[in-house]
Amino acid sequence: MRQKFIFMLISVLIVFSWFAHAEAKGNAFTGGNFGIGRSISGSKSFSKSLAGFSGQSFSIGLKKLKNTYMQEAFREATSQTSRETYNQKFSEQQQKVNDLMRSGRYFVNERMNFEEAVKTRNDRIASFETRPVTIGANVKLYGDALSYGSARIGPWDFWFLLRAPDLFWYHHWNELSQFREHFDEVGYEKLESRIRALEQKGIPRDPTYVDPDVDPDLQFAEDYLLDNINMVYYTTKHPGSVRHFGLTVAALVIISAVLLVMLKMFSAPVPKEPYRSRIY
Repeated sequence: MRQKFIFMLISVLIVFSWFAHAEAKGNAFTGGNFGIGRSISGSKSFSKSLAGFSGQSFSIGLKKLKNTYMQEAFREATSQTSRETYNQKFSEQQQKVNDLMRSGRYFVNERMNFEEAVKTRNDRIASFETRPVTIGANVKLYGDALSYGSARIGPWDFWFLLRAPDLFWYHHWNELSQFREHFDEVGYEKLESRIRALEQKGIPRDPTYVDPDVDPDLQFAEDYLLDNINMVYYTTKHPGSVRHFGLTVAALVIISAVLLVMLKMFSAPVPKEPYRSRIY
């Protein structure tokens, strides 16, 4: 009996180790829908608890895996672009507002496919650059060579702000108006009058507002994108094989424990030596 259970235990360990290795490499022979609850007869509570364990344990790791992949690919793609950047100088109050805006989270209605966005990024930048300028930059501070990535205010790319619609400015006016001297004075006064007109309409301001008609990765500055890349992009580059791997490992541990308990319960006890008196 002991040999039988040892053989069963070793067999299960070999099978599950192989399966875990296949799942980790993205093996698709199960169709990507491997469910340990269907493979093991037993109560539904076992299946649910096992799935919950694997989901909670590995979802954070999967998210970090995707973030790291997107960050590294984004850095590689943007490193090939040369542009003139400006060393902006903010007052103490402006720096506080700048940091406050950068610490915020913004509402992106629909995230972008990362691989497609990186592939089309330069073309989309060139297309957006043809839009009319809403407000000019202060040429004494920035000259006339501004492009995407040249400067930023808070989480926003400065190049985008020059072409952002009035409604965007309206929602972020309380913060962006702190940086008045960074923009063309005449253009700022005209923009301010249009903002006052919008205020008369009583539109509630939304500090999380992102322009729904402009790709979000053109609105945010590159460094903010890197820090919050999962907010703007999604990727299918790394499918749920990590989750399946976790499910398999959890099942392996549980089944091994069950087999060990059964081995202990059903193994024949070792017969004790008969008592012998030391006197006789």
